[in-house]
Amino acid sequence: MRRLPTFFYSFLLVSLLLNSCVYLKKAPELPHATWQDKEVYQIPLQIPFSGYSHIRKLNPHKLFFDADSLYLSMMDTCIPFYYNIFDGKISSNNDKLVQFIDKWMHTRYRRSGSSLSGTDCSGFVNSLYREVYGKKLSRSSYTMIHDVNIIPKSELQEGDLVFFKIRKGRISHVGFYLSKGYFIHAARRGGVIISSLDEPYYKRTFYAAGRVKF
Repeated sequence: MRRLPTFFYSFLLVSLLLNSCVYLKKAPELPHATWQDKEVYQIPLQIPFSGYSHIRKLNPHKLFFDADSLYLSMMDTCIPFYYNIFDGKISSNNDKLVQFIDKWMHTRYRRSGSSLSGTDCSGFVNSLYREVYGKKLSRSSYTMIHDVNIIPKSELQEGDLVFFKIRKGRISHVGFYLSKGYFIHAARRGGVIISSLDEPYYKRTFYAAGRVKF
């Protein structure tokens, strides 16, 4: 039987070492750079419902090949996956926001709850605004709309609120807008998660966007 090249086995080993939910992305090409000089990133394929609150940056992640062995030298640092949503622009406020999200991500849903042991949508948004921005909002999603100035959906920016009518009648769900069409909220299924306004379900149930009155 023909023996497969050593590189094939090395590549297979690298693939097994990496999480199945991520893919490799090389750093930009550098003049006269070799493979050993490039950084490797693990980036989630999907953000909503991914179940991961971090990505891992391997820096340096240097690969050396010889006839028999693959050697990996790495130094790990973790950064939140949602950092990419902010385009790497972390202000004093959204530094607090990122820490808050990291702490609350995947907190289970609990009706009328507003703590890390369980929260509903308005309880979560209220806790976020109180802890990150020092402002208290109304306790329910349908009264919280009185705390905002209604704005066009196209003008949404970090810190705005998005309201939904899940059932006919009054507003029944609220979320906190992040950026790039993503918002964070406490959902009945999944607890505190990040979702996209472009998902068919949220497109259908979207009611209004608002900027909090300070």
